This record gives sequence, structure tokens and C-alpha cells, in this order.
Amino acid sequence: MADRGALDLDAPSAIIGGILCLMIGVAWLWRWLAHHEADVQQRWEAVIDSPWVAATRRRPHRCGHSSEARLSPRRLFRPVD
Repeated sequence: MADRGALDLDAPSAIIGGILCLMIGVAWLWRWLAHHEADVQQRWEAVIDSPWVAATRRRPHRCGHSSEARLSPRRLFRPVD
């Protein structure tokens, strides 16, 4: 059994290894996106133009309008007639 009071030297190396793997993964993703930028943009435009996404853009945002009306400075500073 391991002594619970002892310093575990594997934890710092695991953290450094995890950060290193994350950095390598981000660099690889960046490089892949740079080489496939046109394809990614084309697919993203297809997603944006899909009927489901277009329907959400046409849907009125009632919650947004009501909170905007409540927090608007126009409501606080109404002109005095």
C-alpha cells in the first residue's frame, strides 16, 4: 500500500503531459483547419442554410425583446412632456 502522506511525483508529470497533449491537439486542429478552410466554410454555410436553422432565425425571440424593453435606457429616461 502506498503511504498517503508521501508526495506523489506522478501527478505533476501527468498534468504537464496533459497540457502537452492538449497543445499538440490544438496545433494539429489549427493546421487541419488551415488546409481545409474552404471545405469547412462550405459545410458551415450548408448548416446555416438548412431548414431547421433557418426556422430558428425566423422565430421571434419574445424573451429577448421583453428583457431588452425592461433594461433599455429609453424606459428609464423617458422624455418629459
